Amino acid sequence: VRMGTIPVNPCNAVDRPRVPRREMTAHDAGQVKKLFETARGDPLEALYVTAVGTGARLGELLGLKWADIDFESKTISIQRTLLDLNGRIEVGEPKTARSRRRIDLPDFVVTALKGHRLRSPAQPHPTAWVFSDASGGPLRKSNFTRRSFRPLLKKAGLPHEVLNAKQH
Repeated sequence: VRMGTIPVNPCNAVDRPRVPRREMTAHDAGQVKKLFETARGDPLEALYVTAVGTGARLGELLGLKWADIDFESKTISIQRTLLDLNGRIEVGEPKTARSRRRIDLPDFVVTALKGHRLRSPAQPHPTAWVFSDASGGPLRKSNFTRRSFRPLLKKAGLPHEVLNAKQH
């Protein structure tokens, strides 16, 4: 078209194929109870509890810093998300403008997060990651899924086919 050989780009008349959306499956109350029982004592137990209690995306949870948690008002502020891009971790904006939000925490989540904070080797700094790797750095989604979550689901005997979908 730019060279003048053809007057119109024939691709403009083609509908792009749509990727079928996979319906998300959630664990029922009995399965969540089994997950919590199996995760008891796991270093990331509070992450599982927080995920269930808030419904936040994994990247949002991994992007939490201690300053984002208000234990007095029992809320967390979603300010950032962790992205795993071409093998490097980057801090990004939440998925949409409405994703930057404050979430009320149920008491069982507050208890789990307080316990998680107490198990930290020292009083965590407000800018420290809530859920971190062994060196205190951000936890990589792919490592969490492969090394922690899938093995936990398998140990609990819970379905994990939803994990085959791309994690957001």
